[in-house]
Amino acid sequence: MARDPGLLPPGSTLIAVGSGTQIGLFPCGEGELYWFVTGNAPRGSALGREDLLALCRDWPAPIPQVIANTPEFLRNDIVDRPPLAHWGEGKVTLLGDAAHSTTPNLGQGACQALEDAVVLADCLRNCSSVPAALRQYEKLRLPRANFVNRQSCRVGRMLQLENPLAGRLRDWAARTPLGQRMTRRLFDQLLTYDVLRLRPDAACDTV
Repeated sequence: MARDPGLLPPGSTLIAVGSGTQIGLFPCGEGELYWFVTGNAPRGSALGREDLLALCRDWPAPIPQVIANTPEFLRNDIVDRPPLAHWGEGKVTLLGDAAHSTTPNLGQGACQALEDAVVLADCLRNCSSVPAALRQYEKLRLPRANFVNRQSCRVGRMLQLENPLAGRLRDWAARTPLGQRMTRRLFDQLLTYDVLRLRPDAACDTV
């Protein structure tokens, strides 16, 4: 978090992509900015303020100023889990990151946990036994959660490209009509999804 002395226009955000690096700036309350920086590095690598400033020194304003004006920040590895074929058995299942931890590239981690909760509650309400409800929940949620997991990982790999030629090709493709249609389609799938339509009306598979 950083104080925002008017670095961003009101109601705006900033996302920038470099060679193996991303940064995002988001308004977060009055006079506050939330920001993140990602960089390709071995797991557990130490990264301090001077490293961040060196990484973003040549980036446009207000990026270097935001980093320099932040008194403290957290450093975490980004770790996800390959999609699973099943989440549980008997009276045991998984939900949220325990079932489908994903990279933050699409901002869907907490969103998918909330979708899980809605579907799980609906299945528990409509199925005759707990094991049947859990298997129905898994059947309904696995395709959706694994789709988000794979798409987030794919987007992350594209945004973190280090090869300059590959990066320029990515940027060119994103500006083409096809690239823009694909982006809109992905976000339509993420953001216009009706969770309650996952459940067949008053139906619960038996086990």
